[in-house]
Amino acid sequence: MLADLTDHWTAVYSDLEGRPCLVGVTDLVDLDMELVVVTSELFVGEYSTGGQIPAHSFITHWVDGEWRIAATARRLPEPGWPPTERIVPGLVV
Repeated sequence: MLADLTDHWTAVYSDLEGRPCLVGVTDLVDLDMELVVVTSELFVGEYSTGGQIPAHSFITHWVDGEWRIAATARRLPEPGWPPTERIVPGLVV
């Protein structure tokens, strides 16, 4: 299962080529949590308002003195069974 997940995430984020670059957008999600958006080096720089670029959203959480990925989308996992996610309303992008 771990190998399948690794293959999946490697394919999903392959466009970042191992060097993600922050897009000039962050948004507060909750206490010690924020949304960050990354893209590849190909899209670093200025672009017009409303312009579209390929990008990935992550919700990060400040834990033990460092930022960690809490979610790989604009939804947060909810504890319990079956696994569910909570959409965070009002996030940018």
